[in-house]
Amino acid sequence: FPVTIPRAVFLKKQPQFNDTYAYKHSKVKMCMTILPIANQDFSLLIMAPPQVENPYLKAFFYQTIVLFICIVVFGSLGTLLLTHLMGDPFRHLCYVMRQVGQKNLKARYRNSRYGFEINQVGEIFNKTIEDVVDHLHAIETKTIQNEKLKKELFIGQQIQKSLVPKHLLSIPELAIESVLIPAKEVGGDFYDFFVN
Repeated sequence: FPVTIPRAVFLKKQPQFNDTYAYKHSKVKMCMTILPIANQDFSLLIMAPPQVENPYLKAFFYQTIVLFICIVVFGSLGTLLLTHLMGDPFRHLCYVMRQVGQKNLKARYRNSRYGFEINQVGEIFNKTIEDVVDHLHAIETKTIQNEKLKKELFIGQQIQKSLVPKHLLSIPELAIESVLIPAKEVGGDFYDFFVN
């Protein structure tokens, strides 16, 4: 069907689009595009206001913005919560290490639900502390045994010294000297003087 363009319409070519023109008709801005149709003797003329407002497009735009804001807000909160939950095991392990550093050898790491690799490190740390405690007990037992042995050796040394003569014989033509030096605290050699 034929399209008539009103008289006194001035067409202005739009530089950003090919075959697109702008004009005013009754104080309303309009756009016109001529689209040639292949293998036909005619072209298609499309006329529309330059900005067509689509309420569905506007609603879609606002819904997209709201969805994006929700994703950012809830994603951030979820990230903070997950970071806090995954950081708790590390903070607990550091706390236990500080306790052990302050000589509290009863402190132990407890596995956490979100500990993952930190739980493995905590178990290794607990095993190490248990080994250290076992070694300390062994050293303490050995030290007690050594102290007991030292006391017994001191008593043996005193007994051995009491068995040897305290005064040397005095013979005018003979100089007598004696010394008892055990290789350790107690030796196996004794001496005495017999006069006939």
